[in-house]
Amino acid sequence: RETTDLRVASVPLIKYYLAAQGLKAEYLPIATAEDLVRLQSLVDSTQLTVVGSPLANRTPVLARTFYHNPYVNRMWPELTVYEY
Repeated sequence: RETTDLRVASVPLIKYYLAAQGLKAEYLPIATAEDLVRLQSLVDSTQLTVVGSPLANRTPVLARTFYHNPYVNRMWPELTVYEY
C-alpha cells in the first residue's frame, strides 16, 4: 500500500472527484454526524485538509475559496478548502 502524508476529509462525492484526478491521499469520509465527531476528535497535531465546511474545534492555518461558474457547476459554485 502506498502511504501519503496528505489527509483529506470531505463528502464522498468530492473524494471521488479528487481520487479520479489522481490525488494520492488518505481520504476521511464525512457522510454522517458520527464521521464529523470523529474528525473533530483528532489531535491538534494531525495535519488535515477539509473540503467544504470548517471544523468547529480547530482553527485553520489556511482557508482558500474557489469559485466556479454556477451554470457549469451548480452543486458547488463556491467551495472552500481548510488546512489544519
